[in-house]
Amino acid sequence: MTEMTWTIMRIGGELPANKIAELREIVVSEFIDLQYDEGFGIDNLNEVAAAGKSLFIQGSVNDGNPQATADFCRNNNLAFWLHYDAGYEWDAASKSGNSAWTKSKSAVPARKAMAR
Repeated sequence: MTEMTWTIMRIGGELPANKIAELREIVVSEFIDLQYDEGFGIDNLNEVAAAGKSLFIQGSVNDGNPQATADFCRNNNLAFWLHYDAGYEWDAASKSGNSAWTKSKSAVPARKAMAR
């Protein structure tokens, strides 16, 4: 059984134009009820990338783990910050969390529970 969990992700860095469609496809496949800030979302990803802005997306993701999106970011040296809420049957104090990745700090844990 899947556990759809509200997830927020900010992605930044230089993305080659030939990779934009691939990122869009991956994000749309992982984030259900996708939402974003006007001017910084998936619908205008070309403009976001060209202007050097960061992409801000949120939606429901299986187990709060957009693995394909995070892998794409790592493989293309795009920094990201990720937050996922506690799942329905999870202990909120130990199961919600944040993670971040940058090329220079690739040792940051992929998923680490946030202490409260």
